[in-house]
Amino acid sequence: MKGKRKNIFDEFSRKFIPEIDNEIVLLFENKISGAKGLREQLYGDLKEYCTRPGKRIRPLIFLASYHEYSKKKKNVRQAVKIAAALELMHSFLLIQDDIIDRAVLRRGKPALHVVAGKKYARYSKNSTTGGDVALVMADILFALALELVAEVQFASPEKDAFLRLFAETYERTAYGQILDVIYSKPKSMPPADVAGEISSEKTAYYTVVYPLLMGYVLAGGVDKKEIERIHDFALPLGMAFQIRDDIIGVYGKSEATGKSSDSDIEEGKLTMLVAHAMQELKPKEARRFIALLSSSPKSAQHIRKIRSIMKAAGAFENSVHRLEELISLSRVKLHRLGIGVRGIALLEGLIDMIESLGVAGDDT
Repeated sequence: MKGKRKNIFDEFSRKFIPEIDNEIVLLFENKISGAKGLREQLYGDLKEYCTRPGKRIRPLIFLASYHEYSKKKKNVRQAVKIAAALELMHSFLLIQDDIIDRAVLRRGKPALHVVAGKKYARYSKNSTTGGDVALVMADILFALALELVAEVQFASPEKDAFLRLFAETYERTAYGQILDVIYSKPKSMPPADVAGEISSEKTAYYTVVYPLLMGYVLAGGVDKKEIERIHDFALPLGMAFQIRDDIIGVYGKSEATGKSSDSDIEEGKLTMLVAHAMQELKPKEARRFIALLSSSPKSAQHIRKIRSIMKAAGAFENSVHRLEELISLSRVKLHRLGIGVRGIALLEGLIDMIESLGVAGDDT
């Protein structure tokens, strides 16, 4: 990060996070007020889960894009409702992610399937009750996000363009998630480009590219060249975000991230760190590394060994170097956007935030 310039993305976040959260609270309070028994309890659990402290990075990027590309500032309140819908969708994906990964913590508290297990397992002999209930609770969030989007007042062309990107976002993210599932705990050496594809499909597009594009088209943007410029700026920044998260996921502090720093290793995730180690190791060593990564369960000694192998193979240094390259590329591409002076400054603040390895990832 260059110098100690004022980060107006932080200021933007402090202004709009409470507004996003307020829309989410109002939504659930309305649902709770008309519900009884189990429904009331489910809405209460979802309200608590969705309002846990977090960076709200995706809805904020969407709002920044809409705010700076739009000439109709009076519609910002409507855009905040859509930002709240995007945050509900993020919670939807986190619930799925934690069930798939068997993770027990999310944002410093029990994952939703753990909460659901404690509350509802007593009614059934099914050992998967918590996960089953949480999966369907995630579906409720999907429905509520669509409800919020349906309520907002935007002209049809802009709203239709937004909805097309909205659908494309979660279709593409789902594909990335499937790749992540298939190549976790790999049986053999995965294709060399799969880790990068997982990073782009599951994270880079979802986190930065699509939120910027959704804000642009909702503001009435139709210039194909500007859409290309947004893509060229956002994709390397999104990849940097994932690499940063990979580093934190292996070498970070759990008290800062809100989840175990051993989780990526325990789950045998094919991160960029892991992919680099596999490529650098000799074939026999790589096979041993893959076997160790794919073993289950892993002892604390095994986890330390995997972490040590990756670092010895230069995975940490390579990832930091790649992160710096991607950040630099984004800084160059940023100044080609037609988002205005304040928009450039906002996105510079976003880059600074992602560049800082000392800050916990958005999933916290």
